Amino acid sequence: MRSAEVVELLASRVPVFSTLVPADLERIAELAVPRTFEPGQVVFREGDSSDTCYIVRTGHARAIRSHGDGRTITLARFGPGDIFGELAMFEDERRSATVEAVEPTEVVALLGPDMRRLMVEHPGISQRLVIALGRRLRESNERLSRQ
Repeated sequence: MRSAEVVELLASRVPVFSTLVPADLERIAELAVPRTFEPGQVVFREGDSSDTCYIVRTGHARAIRSHGDGRTITLARFGPGDIFGELAMFEDERRSATVEAVEPTEVVALLGPDMRRLMVEHPGISQRLVIALGRRLRESNERLSRQ
């Protein structure tokens, strides 16, 4: 995957990166690592260390939680342009759910330590990402309040 393709993906399909300027997107694209997952393959498991965020390029994945009684609940579904594990850009936490591919899925992986270094070197990226994540949180809260 070329850097220009990653920039296009981030700019046109990923709302979290919508507030970034082209130079910021190019810096992030340089850090991107393409990965592929087959159906049923786990991207990460609940409880794993959180060191990478992922942006779906093609295919679909889902976040699930398993209960002691054997039930598995789907918490979220991710398709092209969706981002998951994004808190890894800011801190190392444990994963709150398992994410697995439901069909052949191509993602762009961004390593948390690389993103944190980039945000220190270019503070404007941090500011614009916080704004975008704040909007996303507000939209989630509004959806919850309507239910």
